[in-house]
Amino acid sequence: MLKSLFFRLYLITTICNVAYFSNAKAPSSNDTLANESISSDRLLPDFFFDQGSWFGLQTQSGKFGLGAPLLLSDSMGYSFHEPLLTLAMEGFQPAITNEYMLGRITQKSRNWHIDIDFATIFLDKQTALLSYTLTNNTKKQLAFDLDFEIASGADEYNSTLYTYHLSNAELRIKFEQTFERVNETKLRGKISLEPGERKTYSLQIQHVFEGERLQQTYTFKDALDFFKENSSRRTDYLQPYAHLSKEKQLLAEKCIQTMINNWRSSSAELQHAGLFPSYHQGYFNGFWAWDSWKHAVALSTFNPELAKDQIRAMFDFQDEFGMIADAVFRDQRFEQNNWRNTKPPLAAWAVYKVFKQTGDKEFVRELLPQLNNYHEWWYLYRDHNHNGLCEFGSTDGTKIAAAWESGMDNAVRFDEAVVLQNDKNAWSFNQESVDLNAYLYAEKQFLTKLASAVDEELAIIRPSVTELKKKLSTTFYDTTSAYFYDHNFQSGDLVKAIGPEAWIVLWSKAASQEQASAVVEKLMSPDHFNTFCPFPTLSASHPKFKPEEGYWRGPVWLDQAYFALVGMRSYGFEQEADELQEKLFQNASGLLDAEISIRENYHPTSGKGLNAHHFSWSAAHLLLLLSEESKHQ
Repeated sequence: MLKSLFFRLYLITTICNVAYFSNAKAPSSNDTLANESISSDRLLPDFFFDQGSWFGLQTQSGKFGLGAPLLLSDSMGYSFHEPLLTLAMEGFQPAITNEYMLGRITQKSRNWHIDIDFATIFLDKQTALLSYTLTNNTKKQLAFDLDFEIASGADEYNSTLYTYHLSNAELRIKFEQTFERVNETKLRGKISLEPGERKTYSLQIQHVFEGERLQQTYTFKDALDFFKENSSRRTDYLQPYAHLSKEKQLLAEKCIQTMINNWRSSSAELQHAGLFPSYHQGYFNGFWAWDSWKHAVALSTFNPELAKDQIRAMFDFQDEFGMIADAVFRDQRFEQNNWRNTKPPLAAWAVYKVFKQTGDKEFVRELLPQLNNYHEWWYLYRDHNHNGLCEFGSTDGTKIAAAWESGMDNAVRFDEAVVLQNDKNAWSFNQESVDLNAYLYAEKQFLTKLASAVDEELAIIRPSVTELKKKLSTTFYDTTSAYFYDHNFQSGDLVKAIGPEAWIVLWSKAASQEQASAVVEKLMSPDHFNTFCPFPTLSASHPKFKPEEGYWRGPVWLDQAYFALVGMRSYGFEQEADELQEKLFQNASGLLDAEISIRENYHPTSGKGLNAHHFSWSAAHLLLLLSEESKHQ
């Protein structure tokens, strides 16, 4: 068994049709698997995942079939160098269109004598179903060969199943019917179509990790039902956005598909399903705390059971003190969970939002004790001077991990911060962060509401909601510049870097109306946050504003934009919020373009997409904004 991080298999292909399961003359459009009418303005992702699969598929340019798959592992993932399957008919050079819709990839070719439709869906985390539909457009019988080649690297095979053993997994190609073996790699099926006749064939691709069994086996005779269920799910997911403009409907679809593409099922040490931040980047190949809470809130709008599991996936790793790991991974032999820091406390928000969508009180009872332990952990291990105001910190005493804990890794406000030891394996900055304490203020309220919903009583750790609100509006607010900042408790000074942390006070509803008005004034100012693409993560007038390379020193992060917009609206600034939201949608490059992926962040002065593609929390917060917009139409 290979032990390196990357594994390469070279599959040659030319697939023909496989596994014949139905044929009928002149069927209705409802009887075909792959012949749905799909508009061409669909996002075509780099790879297509679904149902929590750990393997992704893609179409080929100019050819029928599947290109090299992406097989995710415990490192950065690995892919074949060659296409997986390629449809071929001798003498037939089709003009092929690749099309994509939520939960399905398709290819089409229209010809005067034959139509070909190809579609792929996932049945579960381990199995993808592929179908080919061929239609005779002539008044004559057509007879031809469909050829495909199977890579010689298959170390186990018989007439219907070809298996490739990888380092920690195996890939299987499963056919329903046997075919003539032309040579070592080529198989051939003979097809005959009567005038007007349509026939459909299918095959299955299976990916199984070492030590796992197939979750379920499927018969090919049920393929039509599987495709109908797939279409029904898409309709259900998109129905809430049906009243929006077409471009925003497509954005909603792109958001949902981005999240589905990053959905990973429980496997190995991951006991519940959840979302990667981005399969596109190898370093985002686990579940991350801050991301998970945000994912869950958006998932609750279309897949609440997955939302619950996303939350459980992180609490599965809660330690005896109440801490939640920053990031957890499938297999510790390859990737170590990150316990150097946690992330801002948004877990109670996530549970509350899931509860509001589902009314599931048992879920609340299940999570409430763990939520409360996590809340208390902040005051026990991240409050250096025990004054009821917390700081970001780390378990190893390093400044970089303490900055990571904020989620705003290299934010300017931490440039001069110093790490102080609180306890064994507990350090924190010498500055109390305004956003952290605003999150904790909101969390106290969510915990109280959750406890009330299930008739439980919680002794919420001090300070009380009232006390913390007063501290937020006084300790962190500068009346001269009319803005909220972090507070250095050693010097007593405010850390006057104008950043997005002030918006969280509005989101938590801890600011006074006068304070909220002052923050909104800066949000609407081109000198600060009303840039070409609004909501940069540092004031545009700051000397360290550096969007191109700054990460948290200027780029627009869509989660922060969401918190700002919700905060503005909660204080009555509807018109201003609508103006900035529309500006964000229009000027974040490619956001309303169905063929361009959703990015990790965006350049505030050009709108250019930056860093990771197919980014889950960006998609999550965009979907939440669209959900709110849809409710008001």
